Amino acid sequence: MADRLYIDFESYSACDIKKRGGLAYARHPSTNMLCMGYAFDDEPAELLKGIYALPGRIKDHVGEGKPIYAHNAGFDYRIWNIVCTAQLDWPVLSLNQMVDTAALCLSFQVPPSLADAGAALNISLPKSPDGKRLIKICCTPGKNGEQPMPTGPMSAYFERLFAYCKRDVEAMRQVVKALPREYLIPQEQYLWELTYEMNTLGLPVDHEAIKAIHSHLATYIATETANIPKLCNNFFQTPGQVAKIKEWCGLQGYPMEAMTAEKVGLALEDPKCPDHVRRVLEMRQELGRSSVAKFTKLLDFALKGKDGLHYVHDNMQYHGAGTGRWSGRSFQMHNLPRASVPNPDELIMQFVNGEYVHDPVKTAKALIRPMVRANVNELLVVSDYSSIENRVLHWLAGDFDTLEDFKNGIDQYKTMASARYQVAYDMVTKEQRQMGKVIILGCGYGMGGDTFQETAKVQFGMDVSLVEA
Repeated sequence: MADRLYIDFESYSACDIKKRGGLAYARHPSTNMLCMGYAFDDEPAELLKGIYALPGRIKDHVGEGKPIYAHNAGFDYRIWNIVCTAQLDWPVLSLNQMVDTAALCLSFQVPPSLADAGAALNISLPKSPDGKRLIKICCTPGKNGEQPMPTGPMSAYFERLFAYCKRDVEAMRQVVKALPREYLIPQEQYLWELTYEMNTLGLPVDHEAIKAIHSHLATYIATETANIPKLCNNFFQTPGQVAKIKEWCGLQGYPMEAMTAEKVGLALEDPKCPDHVRRVLEMRQELGRSSVAKFTKLLDFALKGKDGLHYVHDNMQYHGAGTGRWSGRSFQMHNLPRASVPNPDELIMQFVNGEYVHDPVKTAKALIRPMVRANVNELLVVSDYSSIENRVLHWLAGDFDTLEDFKNGIDQYKTMASARYQVAYDMVTKEQRQMGKVIILGCGYGMGGDTFQETAKVQFGMDVSLVEA
């Protein structure tokens, strides 16, 4: 009997997986399997199309709990267990049977995409470059919203898609064989499974508030954007036309070196900036905030659960950083604004009730974190390692005196701020401590000058002129 089964699905759905996420895609009523390429061990790849019954050999393999290899296996696992078990009466897979070959690549610092992995490992059968075009044609709705069928004029495209699917199975197998090991070590397999389970469980979010804030922002931004042509005599139309805004500022006698958040922020603080230019830059800064996009992302990815509440899924990317730690996806929980307000619940209700909200874009930015909200009778636990970057930095440097200070509860960021601002340790403000953090980590981890200024100005809202070169 074979020890390994390699699989790869091609599927159709009216759901946009990039916009809605993998779980919404798999659960969408329009989603169905077009084909599954598969191969046992070193045998030639074969293809299962449409509603054909699952071969007994595959059923036996699944029933015996043997490993099943797939690239980005979370997707294939969902298609099998959500789509195929319901539509085709297939047996249920166990999560611990799955071997994610993309995760396996990452464990050896090989790029996770099949195409890049094949190039890095110089395999003889690289991923076909025609795949994206074929998926666009065969796996997404046609011009009138209909599902393309593998008949008539479309048959040639589908035959190429089927060949592409089989080729991917063979390419994946070659990638696995080119790696030093053909499986994840138990700890990493556990973490991969844990990541999948966390992504499927999702984060509970306040869907009503998200819709209200998103609607309010959309109306406000549309109204403000409509006023932009009046300010510049129709030189540009939207705050996103960066090159035109930069050109216009020069024509007004106030040239801008760049339109980055840092440069715009400095211009707004410049008393020489003309009032009409200042107003345009204010609108550029306000309407271009990424926090507005966060609410769109929340609305797109929020999925109603069986309990009637909404959850955002697929937030964690396994081995997203070179060190092996998670990184953020979807709602990007690892990259949320630091802004906060003392009365979030009150402000949220102003949005929900359609009341006037002062500076709605800035206020909404401070309400992104509160959109993640524990359900009734549940507790949301938020935790973090204390000054982990700084502790590791001094451990690597062999600075045992500072490590002893950590043991004694001394805050090194406050110590740095105390020396820099010449204030008593106990008198250091929250803002001064943040600058102490920027200085220590910026110096310790080799942050460049431009990055240092951007971090200080944008992330912490600090005046970089307070820090001596």
